[in-house]
Amino acid sequence: HVHLAGSPAIAACLAGLLLGKKVVIKVGGGRGIGEIALSSRTWAGRLKLALLRAFDPQFIAVTQDLADEMAEHGLGGRIRVIPNGVDTGQYRPARPEEKAALRAELGWPDGLLLLYVGRLALEKRLVAFLDVFARFCAGSAADRRPVSIALVGSGPEEANIRLAVTRFELAGKVFLSPPAHSIDR
Repeated sequence: HVHLAGSPAIAACLAGLLLGKKVVIKVGGGRGIGEIALSSRTWAGRLKLALLRAFDPQFIAVTQDLADEMAEHGLGGRIRVIPNGVDTGQYRPARPEEKAALRAELGWPDGLLLLYVGRLALEKRLVAFLDVFARFCAGSAADRRPVSIALVGSGPEEANIRLAVTRFELAGKVFLSPPAHSIDR
């Protein structure tokens, strides 16, 4: 089992062939911006896609849209769609009083809050999102209620995101929080 259809996937396919084992590849990204689309734009990427077609491993896509894109690139032989899931037995929406207490604990303001939870990586385009958000905030606010953003995660773009918050004058509107690895609630 390997995550992403990059070089490790080719190595896994070779190992599977030599050892007589099945190979499962979980493909990441999204239509037009993920690894399949990026691979289709270069000769090395197209070679990788051709090798994957020849090896014919089992693919897992997290959305039907991604599975459709894979099929358009000839990888449609064996794709299963398995969405990223949430255990609804363990997780549920917070009650209003819990939500207010959590916001106060985290230092997040009342009002509309846009929440992003994930890796702070270039392909997530969070700096571009903050640029658009800043222009939205700079527009006419006569009929608009307050809105803020919480970005929860860590990754290689964290420093650039912090610079963007300063450059776009979004202090007090954008909140960065590290991921919580265990929650005792």
